[in-house]
Amino acid sequence: MFRNGIELTESRLEMANLPQRASLIPNPISGFPGFSINHCHFLPGFPDMAYSMMEWVLDNNYSDYFQTFYEYDFSYRVSGIYESSISRFLVSLKDKYPKFSIYSLPSLISGGKDKSKVTLELGFKVGWEAFNSMVR
Repeated sequence: MFRNGIELTESRLEMANLPQRASLIPNPISGFPGFSINHCHFLPGFPDMAYSMMEWVLDNNYSDYFQTFYEYDFSYRVSGIYESSISRFLVSLKDKYPKFSIYSLPSLISGGKDKSKVTLELGFKVGWEAFNSMVR
């Protein structure tokens, strides 16, 4: 028997066969680990399980990449406007501010007396240095 009363079958043993020199990635959800070889990471299971394991990989192997990076992300949700009606405007913003990542994310909200309502999340992302140079 494996932990939590799970039977250790031949199939489960085969899934535990890992490449030589693989380092294990802990799996807090099921206990069956992922593994890494040369900065390639292999995560078993469904997305929620993989998410917690990838978070561990990032925190333990790549934290230096994130400690010095700052990014601003501003967004606004508007309704009554379609993405296609402002696409030229968004392109002109991108041309004027090339260091900005400009985005629009349409969504449909159901319910209410209108039955459904189209909304648009408009936003931009910019790195700290580019933003800081603009506001000085």
